[in-house]
Formats: sequence, structure tokens, C-alpha cells
Amino acid sequence: MKNFLFTFSILVVILISVLAQIGFAQTEPKPVVGDYGSVASGNWSSTSTWKTWDGSGFNNTVSGAPGSSSSVFILSGTTVTYDLSSQNTQDLIVESGATFKSSTVLPSVNALKINGDTVWVAGNLGGSSTDGLSIETKNNGFTGRYPGMSADYQVVFCGSGGTVNLGLVRPNSGQSSAIAIEFARNVNLNYTPNGIYIERSVGIPISATVTVDAGATLTFAAGSGFWVKNSSTVNGVTPTTLNVNGTLDMPSGGIFLQDSSSATATLNIGSTGILNIGGTLSPYLNNGGSGNVAAMTIASGGSINISSGGTADFTKSSAKITGAGAFVLNSGANINVGAAAGLDAASGPIQTTGSNSFSTGANYSYVGSVAQATGSQLPSTINNLTIGSGSTTTIASALTTNGALLINGTLVNSAGITSSGTATVNGTYQHNIDGGVIPTA
Repeated sequence: MKNFLFTFSILVVILISVLAQIGFAQTEPKPVVGDYGSVASGNWSSTSTWKTWDGSGFNNTVSGAPGSSSSVFILSGTTVTYDLSSQNTQDLIVESGATFKSSTVLPSVNALKINGDTVWVAGNLGGSSTDGLSIETKNNGFTGRYPGMSADYQVVFCGSGGTVNLGLVRPNSGQSSAIAIEFARNVNLNYTPNGIYIERSVGIPISATVTVDAGATLTFAAGSGFWVKNSSTVNGVTPTTLNVNGTLDMPSGGIFLQDSSSATATLNIGSTGILNIGGTLSPYLNNGGSGNVAAMTIASGGSINISSGGTADFTKSSAKITGAGAFVLNSGANINVGAAAGLDAASGPIQTTGSNSFSTGANYSYVGSVAQATGSQLPSTINNLTIGSGSTTTIASALTTNGALLINGTLVNSAGITSSGTATVNGTYQHNIDGGVIPTA
């Protein structure tokens, strides 16, 4: 009985601690003396928009607009328009019934630099999906609203209710330290081609971690994606980790985890994490240069879903996803395979052990520089099959293609292939089976 009571007491303490932390993280921050509050609707740059907190209310007249030494409260019933191209503040709090928006529309952006650790929203941050308001992190050691909850060098998007429509989120060029960016609430990013990119210049920031918390959804607009560097053709030098414990939605944008040989990018899908991607999932730089291949894992319960039109690019033979979670290649999606073993659960690109799914309506490309097998994960019926130039691929089990069969390299038919759609042979077709079906070109 004593052991039971002791165990129960420990569990209660842990539960109270967890609930306290959750409540603390979602509780609206309180102003301190000197913080700015919007007492009227107007432009950020106008002194008539603001008064400062005197300990009991926003009562003190100001001589200038908010700056890096104070936090900003957008108060209920007011709309503040950010009319500057760049400005510093500590924390940003948008109350319920308040709106903070930019004077610009995308593709132009106005960047607000957060020197603190908190962007708390219960109202509207950003006016619409075309709003040019963007957030840059510049926390180089500030201890802000949530000491003990948010480590220094961290910026957290939190709060409940309201909407967040931002152009993009990125470290500021003055972010000299490592930085962690946490999405603890739903956020929409609308700038194309990248709603988030990490590296501003060589060595800035030193490293970066981006986390989507359980229960939160981070949504990228069509064509918007997550990039390590602001170019899909240049390797970055910033070690970058992307943790998905909530939902990350990318309708047609991509994830480019391109890092140089001196740095590594990591993608972690947690047990409650879902990545829906309709663009390109690229764990390395495929367009020239050399570098590391990103480490990608999916925990049990988590999943990566490649949507119709999306591409899982595993052209590099060492690229792979591991873990106990699920990889789903949906109808209309594409996968590029460079591994010699092809789509093989032990040696191919998809080594996850969860409920993997490879659609019969998906498109499969074998693009390796060495002889390839198709692999046991390839369905017996598929849509398009492409054999890349320079690739020699052997079919070891009967296969039907309902779409296009395109042979730019060498296809060795050792089991029988039926092409119900079109067949184009620009390379070599080798028929190594007695009888069977020879595809009609």
C-alpha cells in the first residue's frame, strides 16, 4: 500500500508539473514597466498608436515607436500596421480581438526582429495570406517571458485562437548564436519559394533547430517550402534539425536539406508527427556539389506522406529513411531510387518498419549509377516506370505498367513486364525470359 501511495504521489507531481508547463506556455504574458501597448489603431511608426506600461496600465506617453528594449502588446480592439522594413522588439503579444499586419503584400516583406523568446497570438498576426509581414529571430541570449520553459536562443510561437499568416520566418543576419524556433500553435507561411530558410550568411546562425509541437499545424502555401539555404543549388554550412511532432503541410513546396560536407541536416518525425508533402523531399543537394545526406527518421506512430505530384528524391544511393514509422507514397506521387537494391526494406531508401504503402498509381524511377534491382517493395502494378540514363535495372518479378514505360538506360526483363500504356525505348531493352511479354514501343 505504501509503495502504491508513493508511486501515485510521484505520478501526481509529474502530471501537475506537465500541466503547469503547458498552461504556462499558453498563458498570455503580462506587461512590465516600459512595455508598449497599442492604445489606438494606426501605424507602428506613429507615436499616437502607443503608450507604455507604468505598472498599472498603458498610461505613459511615448516619444518614439517601439524598439529593442521593450516588448509590444497589440491590444484588443486595435489594428496596428507595420510600416517599417525592419525593426527590433523583444516579445510580441497580439491579444484576442487585435490585429497586427504589414503595409506590404507578398512578394515584398517587412521583417520584425524578435530579440526575445515569445510571439504570443490570440488575435490576428498578419492580415491575410498575401500579407508581407515576416518574423526574424535575433535572440542571442535573451531570457524572456518563459524562463525555464524557453531556453535562451529560442523563439516560440504560442497562444491559442486567432490566426497567424506570415510571409516567412528566418534567423536574422545578426543571429550569431545557435537558434531554436518552436511552433506551439497553428501558423501559415505564405512566401514562395521558402516560408522558412535557415542560413543567412556563412556561419550565421551557428546551428538551427525548428520544431513543430504536437497538436500544432505548420502550413506552407502552394510553392512554399523549407530550405537550409536560400538556394536549392548551393550547399549550406549550418547544421539544421527539423523536428515534426505535430503536422507539417506542404501542398506543393519542398524540403531541401542541403548541407556541406562539414555540416549535417536532420529530419525527425515524432510519434505524433505527420509530414504531408506535395513538392520535393530532398535529403541532399542533387543539383551539383558534394555534401552530407540528411539523416531522416520516423518514430512509431509518425508518417511521411508524399502527395500526388510530390517527389521523394533518393537519387543518391545512400539516402534513406529509417525508424518504426510509416512512409506513404500516394497515387500520382513520384519516387527516384538510386540504391543498388532498389526499393528494398533492408538496403533501399525506405527502411521504415511501420505501415509503409507504395501506391499502384504512383510513378517509379530507377536512376542509379550502378546495376539496380527493382526491389520487393515495388508493387506488381504501377503507373509510370522510368529507367534513367546510365542505369541498368533488372526486373525480377512480373510487373505491369499502366502509364508510361520510359527506358533511357537499360532495362533487363527477367520476369515479364506488361506495358498497358505507352512504351518508349531510348536506351536498351533486354528480354531475358522464355515467353513472357515484350513491351510494345
